[in-house]
Amino acid sequence: MTYNASWTGTAMHMAPLDVEYKCIRGPVGCLPRETEVMTPGGWVGIGEYVEGTPILQWADGACRFGVPRKYIVGACEEMLRFDCGRHMSMTVTENHRVPLYDRRGAFCVKSAWELAMRPSRHIVPVAWGGVSGEGCGLGEWELRLWVATAADGHYPKRGGRCVFCFRRERKVARLEMLLGRCGIRFARREKRRRDGAVETEFSFARTGLPKHLDWRLASCSRREAEVVVDEMRYWDGLYDAGYDRFSTTDRADAEIIQFLAHSCGRNATISHYDDRRGENLARNYSVHIARAGSAKNRVGFRGDNLEVSRVATSDGRQYCFETDTGFFVVRQEGRIFVTGNSGKSVACCWDLRLMAEKQVIAEVREDGQAKRIKWSKFLVGRHSYPALTATTIETWLQWFPQTVMHMSSPMTGRLELPSMEDSGVTVRIDLVFYAFESKNIRNDLMSLELSGAFMNEASQISWKLIDEMHGRIGRFQPVKGVKLRSFPVVMDTNPPDESNWWYRKEVVEKPDKMLFFVQPPALLTRKRPDGTVYYVDNDGRDFEKFGIRPAENVENLKEGFYYWHKQTVGADPDKVKRLILNQFGTSVEGRPVYPEYNDEIHCRKSEIKYQRGLTLLMGSDFGRTPATVIAQLGMDGVLYVLDEVTAENMSSDQFIEQLLRPLLTNKYGFPNCPHINFGDPAGQNYNEVVSVSAIETFNRYGIRTKAAPGLKNNEFQIRIDAVSRLLRRSYKGVAALQIGENCKMLRKGFNGYYCYRKLRTGVDGDERYTPEADKNRYSHVHDAFQYLCVGAFENGVDYSLPTGELGMRRSQYSAEDFGCDFDLV
Repeated sequence: MTYNASWTGTAMHMAPLDVEYKCIRGPVGCLPRETEVMTPGGWVGIGEYVEGTPILQWADGACRFGVPRKYIVGACEEMLRFDCGRHMSMTVTENHRVPLYDRRGAFCVKSAWELAMRPSRHIVPVAWGGVSGEGCGLGEWELRLWVATAADGHYPKRGGRCVFCFRRERKVARLEMLLGRCGIRFARREKRRRDGAVETEFSFARTGLPKHLDWRLASCSRREAEVVVDEMRYWDGLYDAGYDRFSTTDRADAEIIQFLAHSCGRNATISHYDDRRGENLARNYSVHIARAGSAKNRVGFRGDNLEVSRVATSDGRQYCFETDTGFFVVRQEGRIFVTGNSGKSVACCWDLRLMAEKQVIAEVREDGQAKRIKWSKFLVGRHSYPALTATTIETWLQWFPQTVMHMSSPMTGRLELPSMEDSGVTVRIDLVFYAFESKNIRNDLMSLELSGAFMNEASQISWKLIDEMHGRIGRFQPVKGVKLRSFPVVMDTNPPDESNWWYRKEVVEKPDKMLFFVQPPALLTRKRPDGTVYYVDNDGRDFEKFGIRPAENVENLKEGFYYWHKQTVGADPDKVKRLILNQFGTSVEGRPVYPEYNDEIHCRKSEIKYQRGLTLLMGSDFGRTPATVIAQLGMDGVLYVLDEVTAENMSSDQFIEQLLRPLLTNKYGFPNCPHINFGDPAGQNYNEVVSVSAIETFNRYGIRTKAAPGLKNNEFQIRIDAVSRLLRRSYKGVAALQIGENCKMLRKGFNGYYCYRKLRTGVDGDERYTPEADKNRYSHVHDAFQYLCVGAFENGVDYSLPTGELGMRRSQYSAEDFGCDFDLV
């Protein structure tokens, strides 16, 4: 791949080497919600994507399915739309990375903004040579028979047979040949229709192939895709003005044929029209497939046929992925093409490579031979080990796959390349990779000898550790008699909040030997006459007026500016400031308890309906700030959070009488609905004033309540583990936790306000946090939700099945079951 540095990256590469730190801060870029991505189960809207699902990734004309490293959602109000008429339309944010082939056929990557300014003659990748892997598992003749069945086969409700009826002799001959090739015995007879026409009927035992094509064909190799597209022409296909055309009334069949056409290197589009047959309105779909070798397989952007406009996003958000290959397959408005992702980390990796080029040449003898080398050693660090291995190292290897890696602790690598400036000289880069959350990191740092370092997402790492690591730079001197030069520490980050050391260094202290390179914001704020704020693309329109450079890396994001616009929808203002406007935030000073939570996939935007017959699950926290969370475990395995009830300075009686019981009665049919409430185990303790426990109080009002099981000492770790496991699960492409939009306190806590409080250690930059979540206004509803999860999933009862009272396996319950020494009322 060709590295094309952005303006900010270029400025960093050209900075003098006598500084101590080079720091780059900036946002990322994306695609609109209407974009679809290809998964093994077919096309999925990028806004409905569930993390952990593989997507089709592209590299150098080949595709494979893989789980993206990161799913990115952000705010965005406006994007760039590229419209080439019937041939192509693409909507992306300005800094999105767009993969292209230039007029000479050389591969390059440009931002959407650069493409809009100078479209020239560029070709967008729209096809590939099949999907890498084992294929779909079917032989050639099975595939061909499946296409025939999807086109003209019929499965009667009775008899277990497959039936074909034809009038045309060419179809009769074709089916006979296919059945013979597959070794299938069949019955054939001639029958006369009412209109006098004679048709041939074939009947044979069902083969196990479904009536319609399905998405197991998404994994087809190029040869398998060519077989399906070729066979299509014998049935519902025809040749039409340079295209092969396939017609069907089944949209899924049309989409599969379109995808397979692209898998065998051919461009395809889908059109439709409505045809009234009798009293029914049938929609017909036509797939237009460009012939092999046709110029129609090359979709290009040219200044004379391209219209670029700004369009508003449908939901105010933008979406994107970070993939291993840097590119993935999408579909917009029925057009399939390849697009890219982006990141600051690439510029930092290349900065190490370019700095190593400036190293002093040393002459060494190795393996009995004299060598002239430029030898440098860099530390590459990230806050956590999973992020280091899954993101930072993968980014390095994506651009420098020649690196020889040793994954044992400590992880190391060596890259050797010919010098770009001096012939006969080898550039040698030794790498050592560290996760700075390690307990032994200080001891490890004291033994290092380095030429420089790269700190990925540096704002997440303690400044004290970075400072200690900086003291080890310049100590790498492996060649006697030659003094090797040292290099600056390269760091990148998304904008942190104002309490972070990065803000203090960049804005307050401004050290002389510390250079900061700030990427331009992705979006710019505007105010309406009524005072409300909205966002517009930073497309360069404000450059002359305010000197604001246009957003970068737009071309790397499939959704273009939409990637950021979508992140603004319903987003916390601090998040918009930090991740989109590239400003420092003023977020809550603490570390979120649930980093796995993603409001885009765990919050159900549409109404969650109460499912009658399923047990109503509740979790309650007691005291003067009571809270109850109400949910149901659906038959699909998903926990649906229906409501939250919170209060301040209320007794349990007041809370139940004024808030909880009226909601249960009016909305869920209490007390006639099957339900169970899991509460804080401390609720079994008696009140010193009235000698009644909180659990007894709930039971007196008919709300069947018991202490959450398995919590002898109300262990915090057990409770958060129950929630974390739920956040990481999904069922059939849907996150296993779906929270209603009305649960504002619960969602806000998930979005960072339920957090570990930062401790004041008195040591500059040494960040430590409380072992348990901070007690604030969001902690009570989250404690209640934790008790619900522990009771629902650690109780040995399947609450997803329709049941009688309480959702348990016993038909009779006594007061003792709920910690009471009196009858239920």
